[in-house]
Amino acid sequence: MRKFWIGAVFTLLVTASAVADIINFNFTTGLPGSVTATMAGGLMSGPSMLTSISDSTTSVNIPTPGNYVNGNTGPASLLTQVGLIITGSFTAGGSVLVKDSMGNVLVSGVTEDGGALVAASGGTGTFFSLFHVTSVSSSALALFGLGPAFLPDGSVAFTTGDSVFNGTTFTANIGGGAVSIQTPIPEPASLGLLGIGFLTVAGGLWKRTHRSPR
Repeated sequence: MRKFWIGAVFTLLVTASAVADIINFNFTTGLPGSVTATMAGGLMSGPSMLTSISDSTTSVNIPTPGNYVNGNTGPASLLTQVGLIITGSFTAGGSVLVKDSMGNVLVSGVTEDGGALVAASGGTGTFFSLFHVTSVSSSALALFGLGPAFLPDGSVAFTTGDSVFNGTTFTANIGGGAVSIQTPIPEPASLGLLGIGFLTVAGGLWKRTHRSPR
């Protein structure tokens, strides 16, 4: 019984320490042709103006001038159109880069395999890709009382407008999106106290269940 409770508390604390906060670097619409894609060249996007940095957990949104410089992939494994629907799938090896208005890097990384594009010919669409985060500005994280640590998995997602595919090249404009990263949330002291409380109760239960009969 005692081992069960100790194991339960350990699991609780490990799970709590693994909780992550999501920070979004939000950008607005881009110029015509700010998104292009070919089979050999993959998908290239940017630039677009950075508008704010937000914290998904607290819903705090801080206006921040800067630039979504690019979100590029490796070569396409699929780029085709069936009817009015354009689809693309892209390999790893491209780059993600966001800078502030002074040219300092806010986020950088390398895109992973499996980036996906879906768009309606002449209309809107979406792009999404995971990326391996290589750097995050400690100053940006400090805005939310976080950092400097960050987790390695991030994502870039945006909408597209005026999407066109001529059979070889896809072109569109960025409709707005976000580069998202994760930071570990330190375990609150209250969780540590909760763990101590569970251990105390577990100890009491163990003593009661193992008390020698009188």
